[in-house]
Amino acid sequence: MCGGEREPVNLFTICERYEHPQHVSLAALLRERACVQPDAPAVFIDGGWLTYAALIEQTFRAANALAHRGIGPGDRVGALLPNTGAFLAVWLAAAELGATFVPVNINLTGETLRYIVQHADLSALVVDATLLASYAQAFGEDHPARLVIVAGDEDFSRPGMLNFARLLREAPPEPPPLLPILPEHPALIIYTSGTTGRPKGVVLSRAAQLAHGWYYGKDFVRVGPGEASYTCLPLFHVTSMGFTLGTLLGGGRIGIDARFNPFAFWERVRQFEARIFPYVGAMIGTLLGRPERDDDATNPAQRAIGSATPADMWEQFERRFGLTLIETYGQTELGSLWMMPPPEGARVGTVGKPAPRFRAIIADRDGQPLPPGEQGEILIQPFDPLLMTPGYFRDEATTAHAFRYPGWYATGDIGVQDTDGFFRFCGRLRDFIRRRGENVSAFEVERVALTHPAVREAAAVGVPSAVGEEEIKLCVVLHEGMAFDPDDLDRYLRRHLPRFMQPRYIQRYDAFPRTATQRVQKFRLVEDGVAEAWERRRRG
Repeated sequence: MCGGEREPVNLFTICERYEHPQHVSLAALLRERACVQPDAPAVFIDGGWLTYAALIEQTFRAANALAHRGIGPGDRVGALLPNTGAFLAVWLAAAELGATFVPVNINLTGETLRYIVQHADLSALVVDATLLASYAQAFGEDHPARLVIVAGDEDFSRPGMLNFARLLREAPPEPPPLLPILPEHPALIIYTSGTTGRPKGVVLSRAAQLAHGWYYGKDFVRVGPGEASYTCLPLFHVTSMGFTLGTLLGGGRIGIDARFNPFAFWERVRQFEARIFPYVGAMIGTLLGRPERDDDATNPAQRAIGSATPADMWEQFERRFGLTLIETYGQTELGSLWMMPPPEGARVGTVGKPAPRFRAIIADRDGQPLPPGEQGEILIQPFDPLLMTPGYFRDEATTAHAFRYPGWYATGDIGVQDTDGFFRFCGRLRDFIRRRGENVSAFEVERVALTHPAVREAAAVGVPSAVGEEEIKLCVVLHEGMAFDPDDLDRYLRRHLPRFMQPRYIQRYDAFPRTATQRVQKFRLVEDGVAEAWERRRRG
């Protein structure tokens, strides 16, 4: 396939011959990378390293096995898989075959899992053996796809279900025919986490999938042959997918763990000699909450890329761990269209400025631009529409609402732009609490609560009020060893928040319920009600 091993090169030695990511395919670039450095380590997963040659052979075997059973362009292939080699094989095999890959959150059960799999209308579904109980709970004796394949158990055998390890062994390792590029065809359908409603299937094109990895490598990861990155975020989420592709396209190596473990996190960073890792905001507070060590700053990480860092923890985290936080803003729908620190540098408390691939405005309720300093909805306009979602799978109403302003995507997020062009994220539009005629930003209540010395995490939600609209319930997780004193916290909030933003209820949690991507499931905090909460009765 390769015509002999060649000298290792950086990502952009390969890519600069192409004017734009959509002028080449992901499959072609990964094949070329495996030709350039077949024996170099590519991925640590399932407890061991895969070289680039082994990774591409596994991809070819998976593609040939699926193709032999009728999977091809336009088919949808689902994966109910944790961070395993099987996930990588199915994901990259779908790219080889022109199929649409549909990763499914492994923490889903019951009706939500059934809804997503049935809504996606899959031709094939690959399920990890450890998740068969969830699968059975959701589907009983029925199979939701023509092909159901079980991974993670080489001895597995059950009528109506195929064994993934056996399929790989029996499939030929030769490359399948390289397909035309077809940049506008769907590559991914990624269902949103469903923290506020039914999950929606975000469609991303082949151009968007490749651009996501391409620009992750160019803008953030920036590791080449002999260099390493690390992720413990789930591969079924767009962040870890883009981060992984950014490493592989550059020829680096990536260590992938199954989940975030705050007790072992820095040891894994050191073990992999990782220069960069992705994070979500909750990880920042959790890692800061661990006991300090003399060697905290002597780790190989130089950068971390993520979002939702509490402003008061930003510089403290950088100093303690000796790295730079790259705070960004993005959505699954946006692919590589993220806001990021501009060349002149980051500004604490902001998400930077739009990348060169799009423009953004803060808009009023009619979609009209607002002046600097005024709060409104963030609207996005890509210069190349292929790099952003065209809409939601089989959901015309939600698609029409998101694109209700011609040429613009309405994010549903609230932000502010300053006079220098920096954007600040202020929360979800649906995360505003309606209290006595005022719109209260949960994000702002949380931001102030996090400045209290006892509070490690905060989440503000609206709960029903006896007089109509909502009251504010503040949920908090405390730093280790701190006592819960709601009266003290209430006095603190009264000094720092306007009256209409002050919570009526405060409730302590040992830990917040979260999605697999570490987002707080606020609907569950609302469902908890106020029976166990402290209530400020005196002032209304």
